[in-house]
Amino acid sequence: MNNIEIDYFGSILKIEVKRISSARKYTLRIHNGLRRAVLTMPVKGSIQTAFELAKKNAGWIHSRINHIPDAIPFIPHAEIWFKGQSHTLIHHPDKKGATWVEFIASDCKGFIHVNGDLPHFERRLKEFLRKAAFVELKSAVSSYCDLLHIPTPQLSLRDTKSRWGSCSADGSLSFSWRLIMAPEFVLNYLAAHEVCHLIHLNHSPDFWKLTRSLCPMTDEAELWLKKKGIELYKFGAA
Repeated sequence: MNNIEIDYFGSILKIEVKRISSARKYTLRIHNGLRRAVLTMPVKGSIQTAFELAKKNAGWIHSRINHIPDAIPFIPHAEIWFKGQSHTLIHHPDKKGATWVEFIASDCKGFIHVNGDLPHFERRLKEFLRKAAFVELKSAVSSYCDLLHIPTPQLSLRDTKSRWGSCSADGSLSFSWRLIMAPEFVLNYLAAHEVCHLIHLNHSPDFWKLTRSLCPMTDEAELWLKKKGIELYKFGAA
């Protein structure tokens, strides 16, 4: 692996270069979680060609990285999103038991309570968020599959950087656990989107017709992801 550095009007842009055996072309993307650019290329590709591509797109790289929100770590008193609502993280070092959510509707204030020693705070919170995401996505996927009269597939969670969900050739579905921080209509849309790929493994007009029939808020969810999706990467360590 090589790294490229480009001087863009005094700002040093660092681009991580990865040689991928399956790559057939040079691809440049922004790793939101790590706040850096990544360039993938064929194993026998030219590093000079990679450099020229990065240099040509230096303005785009600089702009995209500068638009990534500052990170908000998973620490006591930080505020994160949970199902689209802001929640303050509360630490109870002298208590035991599961992490739990409190939402005071009258004040529109939410809290996530994490028990146990401080060194385990981040891990316990992540475990809670991943479990909550799995429960919500599993329920949504099952409901949509029932509507289409198809079996509910296997489901897994990842911390993906380039897509919110995916459908593999064998019919298994994968989602970003960060969707638990988005509004419920966004999570439900992504579940419907990937379930529809079990019928149409493409983005044809028939695919979108089916998706909108399952999820009437498809357009609203797509717009939310376009405008605010990047915000989900600012919470917690990458």
